[in-house]
Amino acid sequence: MLGAQHALDPLTIVKACVNNAGIALIQHGWHPMSFITISGEIDSRAIEKSSKVGFALALKP
Repeated sequence: MLGAQHALDPLTIVKACVNNAGIALIQHGWHPMSFITISGEIDSRAIEKSSKVGFALALKP
């Protein structure tokens, strides 16, 4: 497994993980404890299957 993380700016993080299923994640915070996360996964061994996409919203006061 191989992974990487990069901060595009103080509020946005991009993460990627490569193994038999490629996974990518983009996380953006607009408040110190609140985040929007968009993620995707593709199985490189089964290209004919559809990829997975996720969306998460974490709100904290």
